[in-house]
Amino acid sequence: HVLRFTGNMWRFSSRSHMLLDAQVLANLEVMTSEATGGETYSLVWLLKATKTAFGARLLKHWIAHPLLSKERIQDRHDAVEELTDSPAAAEPIAALLKGLPDLERAVARIHYGKCAPNELLALLQALNKVSSVAKEAAEMASSLSSSLLRSLIGDMPDLSDVIHAFLDEINHKAAQEAKGAGYDKKELLAGFTSSGEYPQIVELKEKVKEVDEEMRGHLYDIRRMLRIPDLEYKSVLTTHHLIEIPNTKIAMVPKDWTKINGTKTHARFHTPTVLDLVQKK
Repeated sequence: HVLRFTGNMWRFSSRSHMLLDAQVLANLEVMTSEATGGETYSLVWLLKATKTAFGARLLKHWIAHPLLSKERIQDRHDAVEELTDSPAAAEPIAALLKGLPDLERAVARIHYGKCAPNELLALLQALNKVSSVAKEAAEMASSLSSSLLRSLIGDMPDLSDVIHAFLDEINHKAAQEAKGAGYDKKELLAGFTSSGEYPQIVELKEKVKEVDEEMRGHLYDIRRMLRIPDLEYKSVLTTHHLIEIPNTKIAMVPKDWTKINGTKTHARFHTPTVLDLVQKK
């Protein structure tokens, strides 16, 4: 019955690489050396001269999955030979790669919604550098003798316009400072500060500023009323603008304040004004 699931079957001749199990890789010391117990002195260690983390991962994949096609093996050999014989031609690309962040990892983080704004900015800036070097490399592609190198370099799409469009939409300073939680997402897009491009958004931002000013003014009033000059708004999880009062001053709290939560020593409230301003914001 299992053999009827033809989608899980393929001809032996269609596979492009060898299938080496973990035991074979260990016996041949492909990934790790028996002498050191780590990568040192393994085949990967001997061959690795990569400039990037994603390049190192790709090399490991190639080594662990040797090609079966004679033509593809020859193409790869010719490409390596040309790069070895003419190192000057590859120097600009090698220099660029050495300073790149882990592009593969960054793209994966974007795909899964885990990328921070500063990571996105770094990725776009890196891709912009890659695009500029790729243009220069494409001009010399026709002079290369390796068909594999010609296709890799010559067929690279020009994404400079797309990359610049994204970079122009980002507020670089705000993105660089947004490394963790708590940053203002409204500041990340450059257009948010342009009244000509997004007038409604700018208008809403002004209203938010007005509410923030009212919040600060209300806090000063509460400080005077409760005689707590250093009182500040507190945030607990997703609840913000809490007034945290010591239990010793509970008697001074107006009856129209709403108790939200508390601790053994403090109680936290929302005032009617705070609730009204939160709704406006």
